[in-house]
Amino acid sequence: VAESDGKMDNYDSASESPFGSNSDIREIIIDNDVTYIGAHTFDGLENLTVVTVPAGATYGEGAFDNCPNLTTVIITGGEVTNASAENAPWNNPSVTVIKLGTDGEDNSVTVIGNNVFTDKEDTTFYVYNSSMDIPDEDGVFGTNPSVYSETPSAADTYCKNHGGTFVETNHTEHVWGEDVTVAPTCESDGYTIHTCIYCDYSVKFNIVAATGHSYTSELLTPSTCKKHGVMCYT
Repeated sequence: VAESDGKMDNYDSASESPFGSNSDIREIIIDNDVTYIGAHTFDGLENLTVVTVPAGATYGEGAFDNCPNLTTVIITGGEVTNASAENAPWNNPSVTVIKLGTDGEDNSVTVIGNNVFTDKEDTTFYVYNSSMDIPDEDGVFGTNPSVYSETPSAADTYCKNHGGTFVETNHTEHVWGEDVTVAPTCESDGYTIHTCIYCDYSVKFNIVAATGHSYTSELLTPSTCKKHGVMCYT
């Protein structure tokens, strides 16, 4: 998808992108060689829940617009600079989990900029690199963050100095309980949901569109030459 220079194409709208408005896409993993994710490339992925992106990538306008079920962003490989924040997928208000690294063995994210996550609220961060360079400033993890990492760690020190809820952990991952399936109704989507047994954080997936109403009709008043009839739909 990306050119030899690591840049993906821009599109004017979701309808022009080969990925746009695809309801079958639920997870995206973008290779660390990609440096730019084009405008509207992943616009309109209504069932996308997880995306993995390179730390140093930048984003075109609307690259991840209209992804209402995107909850988790995983960042890998290097420095997350302030330039990465504009149009980034984690700016989506539905994103509540940001992982700096893929798992406890991934120390590849080494630096985060001071303005990368400042607009986030009530977000859970997993910091897998205990010696990550974190700016000594308020708001680096946004407002009221929960930060999961080892002790001692740069994340622990940050929370002590600048606030936020620090959670010492070795597993650094949610442990999911049983899946619960909710059927769609006329007006509401159906979905499957699972919840972490430790922190009660939940993720919805396998979204099924609302069925819509199915009406029956009844003729209340027949029409005449001069008056309209009345049909009732229930």
